[in-house]
Amino acid sequence: MITLKGIANIVVPAVLVVAVQGCSSGGMPAAWNSSENTSMDSKVKAKLASDDELKGYDLGVETTGHTVRLTGLVDTRIEQERAVEDAQQVAGVANVLDDIALLNGAP
Repeated sequence: MITLKGIANIVVPAVLVVAVQGCSSGGMPAAWNSSENTSMDSKVKAKLASDDELKGYDLGVETTGHTVRLTGLVDTRIEQERAVEDAQQVAGVANVLDDIALLNGAP
């Protein structure tokens, strides 16, 4: 006869094995992989630096997984939109969070 204790003796060790294997595989989600985030940061920064319309601005880039957050100050909304568009064009970027502010509240 199968008892609740018997089932627990089978299920609990099986769950622990799966949990331990998942942790020890080194397979962290992309959002947690700092080398991938750093690589994406570099690609987006390079794209922004190559844009003549954005030269001279100190724009920050932070990546978590496939989401890029842009920070900094620009003079116009057109430059702000251009930075977002540039970041969106980088391979691997799925989302861009626009935290770029306008200097002096420019339009």
